Amino acid sequence: ARFSKQMAKQLPYMQSTLPRLLMRDFYKVENANFWSTVTTAATGSTTTSETDDVKAIIDLLANQANANFNASFAIVNPSQLARLNKLLYTNGYYQGSGGVVSAPDGSITIGGTPIIQASWATDDKILIIDADYLERVETESLTIEFAMEDSDNFQRNLITARIECLENINLMLPTSAI
Repeated sequence: ARFSKQMAKQLPYMQSTLPRLLMRDFYKVENANFWSTVTTAATGSTTTSETDDVKAIIDLLANQANANFNASFAIVNPSQLARLNKLLYTNGYYQGSGGVVSAPDGSITIGGTPIIQASWATDDKILIIDADYLERVETESLTIEFAMEDSDNFQRNLITARIECLENINLMLPTSAI
C-alpha cells in the first residue's frame, strides 16, 4: 500500500489503522492460499451416492474414519452452512438425530465433527481435515514495514507499507483430507 507522507503526518491513526487493514488483506490471501493448497492436494475418498447434503457429509466422515483418519473439522462457505441449517430445519431434524447437532447460534456438528464456516471456502464444497496431518510451516514471522525508498517514493513523497510472512501449508498425507 502506498500513501503520502502528508497523510501520515495529518492522520496519525494511519500508523495503527493501516497495519490492521493490511493484516486483514494478508489473512484473506493466506486463507485463499490455504483452501487452494489443501483442496488441490487432498486425495481422500469422496465416494457417496447421497444427494442430501447432510447425508453426504455423514458418508464423507465415514470414509475418513474407514481410512483411519480423524475428521478434526470441516470447512464450508457461509452460504453452504446456511443451506445445511435450512435443510435441518425443513426436514425437522432434532438435536442428536443421526449424530447431527445444530446449536442455537447456527453452528453444526455432524458425528462429532464441527462444521466451520469460512468466507474463503468455495460454495457448495466441503473440506474435511485430519489436523494431525496438516501443518502451517512458518520460517519468518509476519512483518509490517514502512519504507520511503521504494521505486519513485522519494520524488512523489510517498510511503510504502508492506506486509509479508514466509510460510507454507504442509498436508503431510494427502489422503488425510477430503
